[in-house]
Amino acid sequence: MYEHGIMTKKELLQTYEGQYAVASHSISTAELYRRVKVLNRGKPQERQLKPYNFVQVGSPAMSDEKGEPIYPLTYFTKNLGQAPFQPCVDAHTGKMYKQHTHHYWNTLDKMVEDYIDHPESKFRNGDKTGKMRRRHLVENKINHIGKEANELEETEVLGINENSYVEYGKESALTAS
Repeated sequence: MYEHGIMTKKELLQTYEGQYAVASHSISTAELYRRVKVLNRGKPQERQLKPYNFVQVGSPAMSDEKGEPIYPLTYFTKNLGQAPFQPCVDAHTGKMYKQHTHHYWNTLDKMVEDYIDHPESKFRNGDKTGKMRRRHLVENKINHIGKEANELEETEVLGINENSYVEYGKESALTAS
């Protein structure tokens, strides 16, 4: 609707105002389970998070002291609006947050606005509107990563980190016969 001029940007953003960006994700790796175990402290066994349980993950709205985004992760709830107000952990570090947890969760209207306003790096004039002009690229280094990515589903929800891609050998090793 917005892209066809039927709805203004303000009207579009009001559609999502007050809603949080929440996704469900399975505790499918030992590393992720290790990070969420802090949420189990003091809970009876039957209420604890276990491997392959679902949790709710938010889009990060804040960064830690190193400038890394905090990916809030909390217990699964059918009421998505409740998730940001529960105790949460940073999905990347396992650090616990108990107070004012909704500040760590991005809202949908903010995410939609960021998407609409983000510059398009593939074009020379990607920070503007109107007809785009392609950017011509010249590579200066080739890095062999293969086609696969580690934990593809997890990177879609929790973001990409330094272990997301498999790198194969050094260039000198690839040219040897």
